Amino acid sequence: MGMDGSNFTRILMWTDDIAWPNALTVDYFADRLYFADAHLDYIASTDLEGKHRHVILSGEKVPHVFAITLFEDHIYWTDWNLKAISSANKFNGKWDNFLFFLILLASKLDEPKQDVIEIILASQFYSPRCLSPLNMGKPS
Repeated sequence: MGMDGSNFTRILMWTDDIAWPNALTVDYFADRLYFADAHLDYIASTDLEGKHRHVILSGEKVPHVFAITLFEDHIYWTDWNLKAISSANKFNGKWDNFLFFLILLASKLDEPKQDVIEIILASQFYSPRCLSPLNMGKPS
């Protein structure tokens, strides 16, 4: 693929049971693509070519996933309907560490209704120049 977006390849389409793809993250170590569908209510993964699909969670546990990230063996996601940040094992979907926060991240703080909209992993493991509170904001 060109840096200008030319010569792109579609790896998943509506024929692959996708209606409303809302979240996307890459597991660089396992060469897997993780994504969610906010209309069909599931989180799944495929290889980097869109093959070997595995549904991790579906149904009422993930009614409207908006953003997703991962770290080690866990996926983390935000959900607009639950107004929560949740986590599960990325292999089997087991909710071994469910996080339910009413700390809402909003696109506009002055709006009366605020929705959880984004989740980002900041780890020195993934990003060696990540800022850390332990080094007082100096790049590590």
